[in-house]
Amino acid sequence: MHGSPPTVFPVAHWSAANRDELIAVVLAAHARGLSLIIKPHASGAAHGVEFLPAEHSSGETLARIDAAIADAERGEGDAPRPAFPYVACELLSASTVPSAEHPLHGHRFELRIVVYRVRERLHVFPAVAKLSGRRLDPAAPVREMLLNTVSASAAAQGGHLLPSCNPGTHAALGLSRAT
Repeated sequence: MHGSPPTVFPVAHWSAANRDELIAVVLAAHARGLSLIIKPHASGAAHGVEFLPAEHSSGETLARIDAAIADAERGEGDAPRPAFPYVACELLSASTVPSAEHPLHGHRFELRIVVYRVRERLHVFPAVAKLSGRRLDPAAPVREMLLNTVSASAAAQGGHLLPSCNPGTHAALGLSRAT
């Protein structure tokens, strides 16, 4: 092994069973200067997801929490659905497409690897690189910058999946073959 192992820092996160708990968690984190993202347990197409910067006023934060809850409860169909439990988590940075020449430069990405079994042996296949629907702008985050909205983004913006087996994808993402 070369060098020392990477330092691992815990990710601040909380679960809230209701609106009052969610507000308490968010305001306590904001008092410590921590910006958060909130997400309902079973969010589809990013319904109910909201960015909550620490520098916002408590009034603006409360309004955004209430709007997120209403959005989560609305969901996709006619019948209302439960928004809780909610998770509040610090917003993590992610890898972005580093190649300035690539049309998706600056978009967040993650690698999706299929794992399957043949008899008693596991096999892995790097299937796709999943990219966010919009270029990352930490100063003005929106849902389309999240990775979990790729299906909605793909439908609206022509798709953001790149084949992991393509050397062009490796180059665009700054990945070596060894990686």
